[in-house]
Amino acid sequence: MRAINTILTISICCFLAFFSMFFFLGSTEDKIFLKNQLPLSYFYRSLAFSILGLLILSILILLNFAINKSKTINKIDLKFLLRRGGLAIIVTSFLSSIFFFLN
Repeated sequence: MRAINTILTISICCFLAFFSMFFFLGSTEDKIFLKNQLPLSYFYRSLAFSILGLLILSILILLNFAINKSKTINKIDLKFLLRRGGLAIIVTSFLSSIFFFLN
């Protein structure tokens, strides 16, 4: 089960990285405006994608919690999954937002 959780966490990070780098619903002028207000817009964009990733990770944690309730042995460490997945998601969203603003 640990391997499946790792694969799903990596998939969530890849999903976030792709959308954080390339997803923008605005014109070229809007992107230039965001670049002019770089520190604040970078923080908001990174925060938004971090929250999105943590919401998706919470679904994975809830599924693992349900699996833990049905099993009596080999329980999944939910705190470890939250720490490792949360850190990976936050780092991914901050790094991929840098690439968004470099384009």
